[in-house]
Amino acid sequence: MIGHIEHGSNFGGLFRYLLATDKGARIIGGNAAGETINQLTQEFNNCADQRRTTTKPVKHFILSFAPEDGEVQDNLKHTIATQAVQRLGYIDNQYVVIDHQREDPGHDWNHDHDHIHIAVNMITLDGQRVDDWQDKRRFEAIIRGLEQEHHLTLVAPSQERNHKSLTHGQVQKYKQQLRDYQTGKQTQTPDIPISVKLQAAIDAASLDQPTMTIFIGRLQQLGIDVMPIVTETGRKRISYLMDQQFSF
Repeated sequence: MIGHIEHGSNFGGLFRYLLATDKGARIIGGNAAGETINQLTQEFNNCADQRRTTTKPVKHFILSFAPEDGEVQDNLKHTIATQAVQRLGYIDNQYVVIDHQREDPGHDWNHDHDHIHIAVNMITLDGQRVDDWQDKRRFEAIIRGLEQEHHLTLVAPSQERNHKSLTHGQVQKYKQQLRDYQTGKQTQTPDIPISVKLQAAIDAASLDQPTMTIFIGRLQQLGIDVMPIVTETGRKRISYLMDQQFSF
């Protein structure tokens, strides 16, 4: 699984997005009484109003299952969501688990995997604020444990995948080249950005969480040179050389 966390101040905006009709949204779990956008917004706001000094009580967790996991049953999605939320310390908090269909008009391509959204109120039912310090790091560790407990596909941690997102300009250039190729405006297939090729290779080489020696050996077999770098401050980084281009 791959996890992502967002936080904000507007429960209404979050529920309007999560329960949009064009996303095939379904509430599959949680402890909230409401079922509609207005009901859930009011319910979560009433609880958050107990502690108005917290200006951003909204937590939005996204869990994406690996394509190899196939269609995941609702009861397993609910169980995993509940366990993740509680292990992060949101025990006495409102939360709702929402499933979205794979065909999502809000994205350029349909998902090839199941994914769920979890809306959580940072303010507990008795008006306390949950300490969310290092939630991102802890969330990833919890996900790794849940994968093993529920016999799901093991996904390499983000620090091992070393993902580097494409810039907006790179994405738009690739899309334009793809459209031109599909409509016959250009005869050559579009160039896949080097970062996409490298990311795919790193994902494949780190899928089973190998040792660094094995990880580097696998990349070298794919024609990628790996060079560990230690900065003057002692920070460790890795540089990759693929198709005569460096990536850090």
